[in-house]
Amino acid sequence: MYVDDLITGQDTRDEGLLINLHAKKIMKEAGMGRRKWISNDTTLMSQWTAEGFDPYPINISVRLGTNKTKVLGMAWYILDDCLTLDT
Repeated sequence: MYVDDLITGQDTRDEGLLINLHAKKIMKEAGMGRRKWISNDTTLMSQWTAEGFDPYPINISVRLGTNKTKVLGMAWYILDDCLTLDT
């Protein structure tokens, strides 16, 4: 089985970091890399960087005024934390 995207939500930063550390371990055991981790919490993004994750450059999207990225074929408006289907 191959999965190239993961989407999840957590209630706290600690839970967000923990779920990613678990994913990191699982992916390492499977010989898979991880990249483009993204969150609407900049503190969590900094923690991920310190843990060796490759965070997606959220500041580029926000700076360009798009506030949007793609996840699982949907548009995620990062600052609003809203998923939509682009038509």
